[in-house]
Amino acid sequence: MTWFRQRSNLSLRLARWLLVLWGATIWACPAPAAVPAPAAVTVVGLDAEGTPQRHGMGVILENGLVLSSNSILGADGLAVIKTADGTLHLSKPPLWQDFLQGLCLLEVEGLAVSSPLQPAQGKWRPPLKVGLAVLTGKGPSLTEGTITGVLALSPRITLLKITSGDIQIMDGTPVFSGDGRLLGMYHDFADLRLCLALNSQDLPKKIQRREAGTSITATAPTPLPPEVYQAFWEGVAASLREDWSKAGEHFDAALKNEAVLPEAALGRGVARQHLKDNIGAILDCQKALKWEPGYALAYFWLGRAQEESGLLTEAATAYHRAKELAPDMREPWLHLGLLAYRGGKLATAKEFLQQVPDDFPQALEKWWRLGQIYLTEQRWEEAQEAFGHALSLRPNYLPALVERGKLLVKLGRPEEAIPLLEQAVAQQPEQTHIRYHLALAYHFSWRQAAAWEEYWKLRRQHSALAPRLAALLENQH
Repeated sequence: MTWFRQRSNLSLRLARWLLVLWGATIWACPAPAAVPAPAAVTVVGLDAEGTPQRHGMGVILENGLVLSSNSILGADGLAVIKTADGTLHLSKPPLWQDFLQGLCLLEVEGLAVSSPLQPAQGKWRPPLKVGLAVLTGKGPSLTEGTITGVLALSPRITLLKITSGDIQIMDGTPVFSGDGRLLGMYHDFADLRLCLALNSQDLPKKIQRREAGTSITATAPTPLPPEVYQAFWEGVAASLREDWSKAGEHFDAALKNEAVLPEAALGRGVARQHLKDNIGAILDCQKALKWEPGYALAYFWLGRAQEESGLLTEAATAYHRAKELAPDMREPWLHLGLLAYRGGKLATAKEFLQQVPDDFPQALEKWWRLGQIYLTEQRWEEAQEAFGHALSLRPNYLPALVERGKLLVKLGRPEEAIPLLEQAVAQQPEQTHIRYHLALAYHFSWRQAAAWEEYWKLRRQHSALAPRLAALLENQH
C-alpha cells in the first residue's frame, strides 16, 4: 500500500480516535511553570489500520519538520501530530531515523513556526537548570528541571541525568536550555527512560540536505537489526546498575553477527575490566578504536586495562591520547598523575594531579597523593593542608586523619591534632601507633593525665611504644 492510499484511509479514521488523542494529552501532573512551549507537540504513533499506538511528544525544528522518539512510531512509521493550538496533522513516514539514539525526523505538511529551533551548543556542567515540556489541558508548557549528571558514552551519545520532581516524563519529551535552545530528548530504552543530549552538529546537516533537495534517507547509514540496539541499551542499563556480568552478556549479544557498534565494544571492555579480564578489555577497547579512532573514552579505558596489566608505558600513552581528544575529561589527568607518582616523578605527578577538580569523584585520591608528595618534599604545611582537603571530601578517611594529626603536632598545633587523632583511635583502637601519636598530642597540649591514660592502654596492648612514651612523659618538667 502506498503512502498516499494510507493517508486517504487514515484521514477517514481521524474522527474515530480524536477523543483518544485528546484523552492522551490531558493527564494529572503538578502545575508547570506558566511558560508556553509552542515548539512542543503531541505525537501519536499509528498502526497500518490507523489505530493509535503509543503516544508521546516531539518538537518542531522548523517549518514542516518534527523531531520525536522512534519508540512512539508504529511499524509503518506513521503518526499524528497535535500542535499547541489543538490542530492535528498527519505525518509522512520518517525522513530519517537514528535507531541508536532513538530519534526520528518527521515531515509534516502545513506545520509552521515563527523561527527555526536552534540546538544547544557547548558543554554542560551540572547542576544546570533546564526546561522540560509537559502536556496539560491547556497545551504544552515548560516546567523546571535540573541536570545533575552528564555521562558521555561516545562522541554521539551523551546521557543526561535530570531531576524534575514528580512530573510524568514521556518518550519524546524535549528538554530546553535556559536560552530556549533544544538540548535533549527522552527515550525509552530497555525499560530505562533516559534523556539523550542531541548531537548539535548532526541535525543541522540533515536539515541542510533536505533544503538542498538531497534525500536524508539516502545519506543515512543502513541501520543494524533492532535486536542489536535493544541488546546495547540493555547493556547500558546493566552498567548503570553496576551489574557487570549482565552488562557483558548484553554487549556481547549486540556485537554478534559482525555488528559494527563501537559503543558496544567499549561497553563490553568496561564490563570485562571490572570483572578483572584485562586482556579481554584491551582487545575490546582496541576494537572500539578501530571503528571510532577519535573515541577518547575508549583510550581512557584502554589505559585502565593496560595499567592493571602492568603495561605502564602503554597505559600512559593511552591516557595522553584520551586527554588530547577530550581536554575536559579529567580521569586521564588523575591516572597520569598516579602513574608518575608510582614512577617517582613527583613534579610531573603534581602537575597532573592539580588538574583534577575537587568535584571529581576521585578527588580524594588526588589530595591524598599530593599530601604524600609534600611529605616527601618536607613541605609540612602544604602536606597538612592537602590532607585537610582530603578530609573535607571524606571526614572519616583514616589515613588522612592520622597523617594530618601527626603533622599538626609537628607544626606546634597539638590542640588541632587531638580531635583528629581521637577520631582515628575510635576507628582503629587496636592500632598502637595512632594511640601513641594521640598521647603525644595530649602531652604537648599539657594534658598529662590524658597522656598517661593512653600510656596505660599501650601497656595493656603490650606495645613496644609504651616504654618510649613513658620516657618522654617522665622527662616532663
